[in-house]
Amino acid sequence: MPKRATPSTIHDVAKAAGVSVATVSRVLNRPHRVRESTRRHVQAVIHSLNYRPNETARNLSTGRTLSISVAMPFMARDSFVERLRGIEATSSVNAYDLVMSNIESVVRRNSYYESLFDGRRFDGVVIATLRPSDEEAAQLANGAMPVVLLDTSHPLLSSVDCDDVEGGRLAAHHLIERGHRRLAFLGDTEFGFNFVSARERLSGFVEVLNDAGLALGSRDEWWIVHSSHAARTLLSPILDRPAAERPTAIFATSDLTALALLDGMERLGLKAPDDLAVIGYDDLHGARWKALTTIRQPLFQSGVSAIELLLSQMGGGNTSPQQTLLPLELIIREST
Repeated sequence: MPKRATPSTIHDVAKAAGVSVATVSRVLNRPHRVRESTRRHVQAVIHSLNYRPNETARNLSTGRTLSISVAMPFMARDSFVERLRGIEATSSVNAYDLVMSNIESVVRRNSYYESLFDGRRFDGVVIATLRPSDEEAAQLANGAMPVVLLDTSHPLLSSVDCDDVEGGRLAAHHLIERGHRRLAFLGDTEFGFNFVSARERLSGFVEVLNDAGLALGSRDEWWIVHSSHAARTLLSPILDRPAAERPTAIFATSDLTALALLDGMERLGLKAPDDLAVIGYDDLHGARWKALTTIRQPLFQSGVSAIELLLSQMGGGNTSPQQTLLPLELIIREST
């Protein structure tokens, strides 16, 4: 019978990484006190050796739960899955467990926020997209648990986000440079969650149109349920209009709706960009298959950055609110 492999110890990690045991301990317990290059190297060794700290002893010595609460809406959607991959990868290498909350109703959202005010049950919290009210943000800022917002922001809390207004500007500039003058906008409804990203993208989009002497007509601004079917059905009223009045390009605030538009066009024998140019937002995997021009968000990296910022604050680093804006990128493909 083969011998069971002996679990790796902190001494094994230190030896393999070429650092002291104290350095490994700091990486695990106070990562903000370790130089980034050293921290990443030690984390990689921890992962390769499958080292697991003695959680009982570690909890007693640090007073920690070794768990992070992560809340996000509609967790199964591709964009949230990518963010979650970054969150999980960075949490696991630091030996933290995730406690997930999939928020799919306003009632559930409010219940989750209320649960955070009851006391310290996690070492830290990441809240994605679900922007807190001013009152909620003040309670979180004064609470016992460090909190980082992801894909949204509030001045009282640390956050990792992208500049959605700039994303709208990038889309408008690109379409205008392609010669389009009749442009349309397709946004996702908010489900009562007070999501702001789509409206901020619209703001940047309209700003550039106005600067170019163009306007977004009331008939060319649509808000639909975040679904493929709703996006496809939008094509009929567009095509029913006289050719001289139809938009020649559409900016959709998510790849899901943009890809649904392309799918609907294919079913009708239409082609992008000849019949209608389409630009999306996110750069999901499907965007590459369909050659969709889009605004790329660093989804995976945003999850990584959120946990790194949270770990720094959990370890006693700079606890004042830190707002991190990640860069966007225009990815030009065949749909425009």
